[in-house]
Amino acid sequence: METITTPVRRNKAARVSLIAGILSIICYWSRSIITLILWIMAEYTVPDIDNSLRQVIYYFVLVFNGIPPITAITAGIVSLGQIKKSQEMGKGYAITGIVLGCLILIPVLLILYQATIRILMNS
Repeated sequence: METITTPVRRNKAARVSLIAGILSIICYWSRSIITLILWIMAEYTVPDIDNSLRQVIYYFVLVFNGIPPITAITAGIVSLGQIKKSQEMGKGYAITGIVLGCLILIPVLLILYQATIRILMNS
């Protein structure tokens, strides 16, 4: 008699965690490119863009960069709990998403803190 085994599913939250972790790296690189563009605009003084608009763009980019890592960390933690209960696959995806999210979230928070302090000191 042959036993039929059902395939074990991979946890969806673990997939979300991994994808959000990869997306956070891409967003962090794009932030570096946008920061370079803003620096070039400040160096050559584009007349239509004043300093306050640069600051708004910079903060928007920083806040946008905070969303994928937070999603990766949250989904990873949730999926680890689900995997423990349901014995699904995807523990590696979840851990990788958490690590990638933490690796990106820490510098983003430090840069946001530094930018906030710089703006408060200039005001």
